[in-house]
Amino acid sequence: MNDPNGLFRDGNGTYHLYYQYNPTGLVAGNQHWGHATSSDLYHWVNQPIAISPPNNDSQTKTTGVVRPIYTLNTPTAQVQEIAYSVDGGFTFTRYPGNPVIDSNSTQFRDPKVIWYEDHWVMVVAYSQEFAIGVYTSPDLKTWSHASNFTYHGLLGLQYESCTS
Repeated sequence: MNDPNGLFRDGNGTYHLYYQYNPTGLVAGNQHWGHATSSDLYHWVNQPIAISPPNNDSQTKTTGVVRPIYTLNTPTAQVQEIAYSVDGGFTFTRYPGNPVIDSNSTQFRDPKVIWYEDHWVMVVAYSQEFAIGVYTSPDLKTWSHASNFTYHGLLGLQYESCTS
């Protein structure tokens, strides 16, 4: 288990935590979305895997309908995809129009999305290019590049966008 991908509280008061998970090994690789639930944020119950990669060459790297946005890591690129759940976040269906944001980069990950005024805003890391991309969308399916934030702060090995 590593990297939390999302946390939300459903209408019944149950917290759902999703995280990167390799069900076949102790090291990163073969990434899936693990899932755990809690009523108090202290005691957790492991649930079945929430999202699996579509094939052996890729890996997954977030109300009534739950709509996570996540990075799909393939051998040639990292892209942003969406899925949806109609059972409160226990099972997910991948959107057939994926990817919603394509890239030519193998280091394009960690999307964070908020609703702002009348549209969605995503920040996503171009990790080894020291850039954070900003995208906007009216519907979570169609995204437009708005701007980049680059070369500020600590320039170590790579940028990572973080959950807050």
